[in-house]
Amino acid sequence: MGRPEVRRVRQRKRPADNPMGEARTSPEDYNLLGREKETMRDPYALYKLLLAGAPVFKEPEHGIYLVSRYEDIVEMKRQPRRFSNRMPTGPMRMPNVEDLPPELIDKVQQLMADSSTPNATQNYQQIATLLAADPPNHTRYRGMTNKLFNTRTAKGWEPRIREIADELMAGVIEQGNVDWVTAFAHPLPLRTVGEILGVPTDDEELLDKLFGGKTAGDAIGNPDVMLERLVDQVNTGTSTRNEYYLFFNDRIRELRKRPIPGDFLSDLIQLPDDEGNTLSDDEILSVVSHFQVAGHETSTKMITQAMYQLATNFDLFAEIKKNRNLVENLVEESLRYEAPVQGLFQIAEEDVEVGGEPIPKGSMLMTIYGAANRDPSRFEHPDTFNVHRHNVRAHLSFGGGIHSCPGKPFARAEGVQGFHSLFDRATSVTLNEDEDGLARSLSYILRGISELNITVMAA
Repeated sequence: MGRPEVRRVRQRKRPADNPMGEARTSPEDYNLLGREKETMRDPYALYKLLLAGAPVFKEPEHGIYLVSRYEDIVEMKRQPRRFSNRMPTGPMRMPNVEDLPPELIDKVQQLMADSSTPNATQNYQQIATLLAADPPNHTRYRGMTNKLFNTRTAKGWEPRIREIADELMAGVIEQGNVDWVTAFAHPLPLRTVGEILGVPTDDEELLDKLFGGKTAGDAIGNPDVMLERLVDQVNTGTSTRNEYYLFFNDRIRELRKRPIPGDFLSDLIQLPDDEGNTLSDDEILSVVSHFQVAGHETSTKMITQAMYQLATNFDLFAEIKKNRNLVENLVEESLRYEAPVQGLFQIAEEDVEVGGEPIPKGSMLMTIYGAANRDPSRFEHPDTFNVHRHNVRAHLSFGGGIHSCPGKPFARAEGVQGFHSLFDRATSVTLNEDEDGLARSLSYILRGISELNITVMAA
């Protein structure tokens, strides 16, 4: 397949940071893909302008079309043969190494070259299976994965998820003052996905080594973080990516010799497709690679956003504690209000129209879920956090169509079980820092609070 058409368009100069706080009245006053500071601080101001006047907007710096309207994104997701998913996280932006010490530049540049070369560090062929695959290949892989990873299996995991939540919550209650992300929101989904994949979850060092910690996905769409991690890899001689593949390559080899019925990875190895064929090691490694970030970090951001809402609104906490039927709505509204995955990219496979705008074949489009979730034509008073919405589950935070997130039943279970555990044990939660100073991910793909200091009062 050819490279997507991502043309540089000559437009007026992109905005620098805006220290004087001058009013921004046009989408061109923002720079989402360039991660301009004010845009990253509050992308919803840009989304509001897009929705009001430019729902399909050709972003000036790269010629990428930003699609913000709910109905347009849903329609695109219904047409996977017209809109390819082969580059879901957008154009690769390699970091600038010029400011590094001379002794690091060559080593980092070599790592950058290795990262884009299959088999550079190990005997592993990169295969698009789920997120970056299109039909008919995607149909095969997703169909097989769905047989093992679905609402029914998530339901079966709920008791274990609750046990993990209760164990972590006991520690939160004992400490009282905690960083919610480190104490609960991250370890709950991390330990869950670790157990699903057969990682020894009592080995916290191994979990962090394999999954990259609570900000594992921050390098996606952020070349500054990518550079930091490349430098760290040079200094330590290790990388999360390599450790992950090496661990699961060994585990796959062992499970082929000695299958464990009921183990997700073992069952995936044994599972035949519609023609009776099983997956190769490389195909299994590709499927499993989706869990490295998507299996825990997006849930972490959702659980953290929900806690932020509770910690800044005592009446909301009291209402849900009294009416536990609202716990599921808390989870769903948190997903809508601040989508952990703000958007993904697709490529037009033919000349098409989106929202009445002509899109040439080969063009790249970004479907902005964070904007669609604030679309006033779909959600009444979209900028208000409201657990009583009649359409609270209509958000696009899990994507849509054939590429909707396969792990969404588990993410929902982690959120629901986690907050039931909280409401069982706590009488109140309060925020211990300035709301304006909260640390957040600085990526146009992933968005969420990365540290949340709170006080939890025991029941």
